[in-house]
Parts: sequence; structure tokens; C-alpha cells
Amino acid sequence: MRPARGEAPPEAEAPDGLLVMGGGDMATDRPDGMGPAQTRQRAMQDAGKPQIGVRLGAQMPADAFGGAVGPRPEGRVAFGCLPLRAADAPDNPIPDGLTVLSGNAPGFAPPREAERLALGETWTEPAFRIGPALALQFHPKVTRPILDAWRRGFPRNHARPDRRPKAEQDADFAVHDAALEAWLRSLPDRWFALA
Repeated sequence: MRPARGEAPPEAEAPDGLLVMGGGDMATDRPDGMGPAQTRQRAMQDAGKPQIGVRLGAQMPADAFGGAVGPRPEGRVAFGCLPLRAADAPDNPIPDGLTVLSGNAPGFAPPREAERLALGETWTEPAFRIGPALALQFHPKVTRPILDAWRRGFPRNHARPDRRPKAEQDADFAVHDAALEAWLRSLPDRWFALA
């Protein structure tokens, strides 16, 4: 499914949960938003069903539930491995000190009723939850080949404020990728246990 092209999520009579991953678009790239995908997210929210959104999948509930999505100010980009500080929130799925890979020029301001789950040193809204919806504005699923493709495909990001130098990206990825992958693999079972 590609929400930016107006594609609808697969039909299911009563899905127990929803996982919406990233993409190259922003949630605000279409005049009507992400259409069918955001409609599904709202329906899941109304039914109290858990969902996880990653990057674009996180911007969509931010936009759908009353937050704001847009480019970061002053051309900033969160590009590299960045440590998070966990917020003091009950049952927070974000462990303190989790170092995450980010490649984000866009960002979001969460909906008013959302609960902040983490703080980043160069961007303030890496994760929030609103009821059973978890929004992650970072990239826990990125592999080394994807990171290399990003660096080839978006060379301008290496000159923008808040990016990590390439050598630091390489070193940090080698150190933190395994822990980030293990956290991501355990997350759906824990989060979707809410269903």
C-alpha cells in the first residue's frame, strides 16, 4: 500500500492491529491527506485497536488526530544515529538511551492529547502515543544497504544542520543497529498485546 498515491489498506473484517511503515512522502503531500490509510487509522483509533506508525506512518496519525506535520525549521535534518531520552510515561515502550537511526527532514507536532514518549537531542518529537496509537518518527527498520542508498540518493543532507558526519554514521550504525533491531522485533508483540 502506498498512501501518498491514494492506495487503501488491505481490507480486513476486524483487524486486531495496524502497522504502518515509512515512505518517501510527508503526510501532508496530498491535499486530502493520506486518504484511505488515515481513514483506517481513525477507525482503528475509534475501535480502541492498537497501531504502530513508523516515520510516514507516524506523521499520518499526527496529522489525522490534530497535530502538525511539516519540514523542520532552518533546513534542519535529523540524519544519523541519535540517542533518545525516555519520557516519564507509564508503560513507556521506549527504553531510556535507545539510540535510533533517523533520516528525517520533516517532523511533527503531536496532537494536543498525545503523550510524549521520548526526547531527542536535535529534535523534540521522536515518539508519542495517543491512546492505542504509537507514533515513531525514526527508522528502526533501516538496514545498512538502505542507509547507503539514502546517502547516495540524498547527498544534500550531508550539508544540512543537525546531520551526523558520514564516519560517525558508520561507526554508530555498527554499534547500535543490533540493539535497535532487537527492540523493533519485540515491539509489535508487546504493543499489539493491547488488542
